[in-house]
Amino acid sequence: MPRTTTIRLDEEHTRMLDEIAEDFGGASAAVREGIRMLADQRRRQQALGDLLDEMNERNGPADPDDVEEMVRRHFDSGADGTAPRQADDC
Repeated sequence: MPRTTTIRLDEEHTRMLDEIAEDFGGASAAVREGIRMLADQRRRQQALGDLLDEMNERNGPADPDDVEEMVRRHFDSGADGTAPRQADDC
């Protein structure tokens, strides 16, 4: 059953909510979508952590040099500030 919850937003968060509210059909819908997205992100992070734990149990810890290379290739910005390369760019 729906319930009403009150939140307090500072000016910056109010401005951000105002910017996106129209895209979601109103402030309440935007907040609900934000909560859904955070919950999904949390589930994905938990699943990834579980997978890494399982892989470590089976194969031992990852080689630090391999991890550093993966981070560099997939997460670091280029020297010019460009986005990281996608997997199919490698």
